[in-house]
Amino acid sequence: MPTDVILRTETGEPLNARVEVDDRGLVIHSRSGTDRNRDYRQAVEMILVRLDAAKVRYDVHLDSRPVQDQPLASRRLNFPHGGPIAERFNILVRAMNAGSSSNGAWRRILITSTGVSPTALAALVANSPAATARPIGRLPHAALRRVTHEHVDRAVRRLLAGEDAPSFDPSRDFDLLTPDGERLAPKKVFGLALEEALTIDARPEHFTAGLGTPCFRILEAAGYPIIRKDETIPGSGIEPMDPDLAAAEGERKLVAHLRRERKPALAAAKRRAVIAELGYLQCERCGLTPSQALGPHGDAVIEIHHAGTRVADMAAGHITRLADLMCLCANCHRIVHREIRGGAAST
Repeated sequence: MPTDVILRTETGEPLNARVEVDDRGLVIHSRSGTDRNRDYRQAVEMILVRLDAAKVRYDVHLDSRPVQDQPLASRRLNFPHGGPIAERFNILVRAMNAGSSSNGAWRRILITSTGVSPTALAALVANSPAATARPIGRLPHAALRRVTHEHVDRAVRRLLAGEDAPSFDPSRDFDLLTPDGERLAPKKVFGLALEEALTIDARPEHFTAGLGTPCFRILEAAGYPIIRKDETIPGSGIEPMDPDLAAAEGERKLVAHLRRERKPALAAAKRRAVIAELGYLQCERCGLTPSQALGPHGDAVIEIHHAGTRVADMAAGHITRLADLMCLCANCHRIVHREIRGGAAST
């Protein structure tokens, strides 16, 4: 006899999604209308994330009424078990609608596992005591990449407003810089952002922080430079003007040889500032709007140019603000650098 499974977020809120456990596995009922199982997508993504975190191997089968008499093997849906969870959901929807006249229907599906009983599956995904008693450990990178710059922005605002992320210790080696020069603990910022992105109670064991980790890459891609705690910012640091975000650049860093270290977060922040002002990216030299002229992927030709001081001439601790940067199309960027080398322009 099927039994209802109540899916709840980490804050205890139940989802509007009908999920049952039977002798085969978990059944997620279809979505239709404006209210029937309106949280279907969130429920499916939550189930997949929690099964991934518990390292459970599973299969997904179409379970709509017209196919219920067919063998399970013939109803198994092919979709990737890795990668961004939102992308996996979209692939799953296309698979469940293959061969039909509908491309976007969210149908009834069945999730099975040969290594875990249906009752245990229900406990894992329902976030019940039976599930939480099992240590989760590191979340997969696909789950971490669900954190967007909007999640990071909100996490920063919450910490600046006086909230805390008590599960995470103060930073020891690195600080995240806000546009007004405040320093925040990167793990606290990412922990709050992760809680919102995955609707979980984020814990230190869920992810690592440090150079090259998804945590730091996501924070910097959101426009927040990360610096070492002993790195000094000359003068007043970052000026409290939006969008005059600044970061220390020009530090010498040993890779295979000494090179000038650049802060990639500044480029992301410059692009976001231009989009916020204009609604699109545009070359500041020739006026090209790539998304209009070159199609949906045209923005890829926009590059960020240091219009003030060349990176090669930067001293350690050099301050770069967004106002010092220019958005240039690839053609203009190369022309400008050719002019610089030829003495036709100064930087």
